[in-house]
Amino acid sequence: GVLAYEHLARPFGEGDARCLSLILSSAPASIPLVEAEANALVQTMVQQSDEGADIADLFRRTHQCRLGWPQPLADAYAHAGSTWRGTSAIPGWEVGKVSIPAGIPALVMRGEHDFVSDKCVQLWCKVLRGAQDIVTLPGCAHHGLLEDTDMYIARVEAFLEAHR
Repeated sequence: GVLAYEHLARPFGEGDARCLSLILSSAPASIPLVEAEANALVQTMVQQSDEGADIADLFRRTHQCRLGWPQPLADAYAHAGSTWRGTSAIPGWEVGKVSIPAGIPALVMRGEHDFVSDKCVQLWCKVLRGAQDIVTLPGCAHHGLLEDTDMYIARVEAFLEAHR
């Protein structure tokens, strides 16, 4: 979401390629806000869990991927770099005041149990004037594509079909 927004928010010159549509999946519009929301979820888990509970694992299973840690996700994390991973790579980043032209259709999705809360994505609908609503993927956390692949693909296909 960050890179897509920064690309679209820059001035375009004549002959620049035009973006036809945008799909944001579990992308926060504010790093400070998503960190605060995630920290609040962790604090709630600490208060509601037995002493000695593995809060990091519980957070992963509740708010990152409700399927556990499927092999494609484990592989992706095992091969991810460290420089551009996590919120520490872009501390303090928030979507700017530049609105993206209304002509670019946008789909904003998040999982029902995602640590990227509804509050974390609402601002996208203000700056992405082509975004109508936030689509919440029922039963999913942060990795909706893996958690309910058929539903995720159906949502994306319906969006793409509507904006051919």
